[in-house]
Amino acid sequence: MAEDEIGHPALDGTGWPAIGVRVHRGDTGPRAASWRPVPRAVLREVLLPCRWPELERLAEIATGTSRARVYVRSLGEAGAEQLLVLCLRGAGGAVRVEGPLAPVAEVLAARARAAGAERCRRAP
Repeated sequence: MAEDEIGHPALDGTGWPAIGVRVHRGDTGPRAASWRPVPRAVLREVLLPCRWPELERLAEIATGTSRARVYVRSLGEAGAEQLLVLCLRGAGGAVRVEGPLAPVAEVLAARARAAGAERCRRAP
């Protein structure tokens, strides 16, 4: 996930899908994350990525067509909210999200379809 994702639409006040992930924070950011309850974790609303390639790959993971893993990372310096965003392996500061992806599969797949349709509309 590229650092230019810091321009996420949700930071501009635009409505954007968010999902619940339980996050255990360390001193410098997320230390562990899970779709299931974990000890001393708090429920956070985690934004979906806004770029097509990441959405598409996450949708593949959610629907079982990819065995890759999902991660979560901080979304820039968003003040006290400390917004998080789903990402893929290799993103700076990413923490693997443990547990089944079924609760968010529908949201990820729908958002990826919508992003794909938008991309096709913009293509010449």
